[in-house]
Amino acid sequence: MFFGRTEEIHVEPNSAYVIWEIPVQGIKAKKVILRVANGCQAICYVNGGAHLYETGKHELMWRKALNSGNQVSLMGVNRAKVFKFNFGVGHIPFYDIEADYTVEVGIHGDCEFTVFDGECICSAFGGMQNVSPKDINEKLFLKFQEYLKSELSKVLERYDYHTIDQSVSDLSKTLEKCFKEEFLKDGVLISRCSVSGTVFPQDYAQERQERIEAKKNKREEERDKKEELEFLKGLSKTDHSQPENNASLDQKTIFCPRCGQKNEAGTKYCKFCGIKF
Repeated sequence: MFFGRTEEIHVEPNSAYVIWEIPVQGIKAKKVILRVANGCQAICYVNGGAHLYETGKHELMWRKALNSGNQVSLMGVNRAKVFKFNFGVGHIPFYDIEADYTVEVGIHGDCEFTVFDGECICSAFGGMQNVSPKDINEKLFLKFQEYLKSELSKVLERYDYHTIDQSVSDLSKTLEKCFKEEFLKDGVLISRCSVSGTVFPQDYAQERQERIEAKKNKREEERDKKEELEFLKGLSKTDHSQPENNASLDQKTIFCPRCGQKNEAGTKYCKFCGIKF
């Protein structure tokens, strides 16, 4: 290209990237027309200094910057573009107090953010490079997971199986505030970030019910054993002196220590109150 020509650079929306580098090494013209499409920004870096250009037509006078070895780079930015991501952040242990069992609960959520400062986000993601939604997604994912491990586990301790979704909903409000503060300095505005639900292992509801039933049966067995021991202790303290004329009666009947009703000798349970003899 001849040095006297005027060249044009177009910054158009790029759906593949949030911020992307535009090749300028081949431009040798003294005067460059920079056309920034609607919804975009352009950031021109000359010798480390950043110059921001909004939507419209701009004239750049680069002189012989490229030929003299000066560093010139141009970035395109999707301004005020909304991105949405879904997150799955692994599993967090949840103690089900009713079933007396710890289960791994899957957590998932979603995040919505807007890029508004190309210079900040370029610095936050490592200088002059193309930054895709995937790059931001990975960073959000790590922060999201780190936060959940430290905070959600504490929250789950205060809720049971029936109110766990409510606990997650309450946490989302704190999560959104935390993320807004965290990413604001990186040129990313978090407009919405929430933990949308929990995922229990398959067939856990049935397994949970079986555990609860087994726990209930165990309690009933322990109660019966306790009552039996109390009954035996009561017999050892009973006055065994009986009138002689009642000897034949005692051989055929037994009186219940709980309700006092008469039962046939050899009966295992009282037919009136059901206590085990």
